[in-house]
Amino acid sequence: MNPEQIKADGYLEYQDEAKQTDDSDKLRVLVRLAEKQRDIETSIAQVEERLSKLRDELKEISERKLPEAMDDLKFEEFKTSSGLKIKINERIRASIPASRMDEAVHWLDQHGHDKLVKRQFVILFNKDEESWANKFQADLNKRKRQVNCTQKKDIHNRTLVSFVSSELKEGHDLPLDLFGVFRQRVSSVEVPK
Repeated sequence: MNPEQIKADGYLEYQDEAKQTDDSDKLRVLVRLAEKQRDIETSIAQVEERLSKLRDELKEISERKLPEAMDDLKFEEFKTSSGLKIKINERIRASIPASRMDEAVHWLDQHGHDKLVKRQFVILFNKDEESWANKFQADLNKRKRQVNCTQKKDIHNRTLVSFVSSELKEGHDLPLDLFGVFRQRVSSVEVPK
C-alpha cells in the first residue's frame, strides 16, 4: 500500500470509530429519554390514582359525613374554634329520562313553560347529495323535494336545573320524578381570612 492509501484507510477507520462513538452517545441519550418518559408516565399514573382517591374521600365527607354530622346537631352553619366556617348548601340536579321526554315537554307546555323546550330538526342527506344539501340550505322554505327529517324536542340541562331550582325556591309544585330531580346537600368549609 502506498502512504496515501494508508492515510485514507486510517482516516476511514477513525471516521467509522467516531461515528460509532456518536451513535453510542446518541443511543445512551435515547435510552435515558425512554426511561425518563416511562418514569414520568408512572409518576403521573400514581398522582392521578392518588387524586382520584382524594376526590372520592372529599365527596364522601362533603356529600355525606359532614352534612349528616351537621344534621345530627341540627346546624345549618357552624364556626369552629380555629375559624373554619362550615355551611350546608343544597345542590339541585335534574335530568329528564329519554323515555319520559315527551311527557315532560307536554307538562311544560301545559304549565306555560314551553319556551324552555328547544325543537331541533335533523335533516338527513345521503353522501352523494351534497349539491342538493347546499341548495336546500340556501332555499329551505321552497321545499322542492321531500326531505327525510326528524324533529327532536329537548331541554338543555342547565336550563332545566335553573328552572327546577327557581320553581322549588318559590315553593311551586313540580313533578320531581318526571324531571329526575335530586336534591343534594353538600358542605362547604371556608377558611378564615
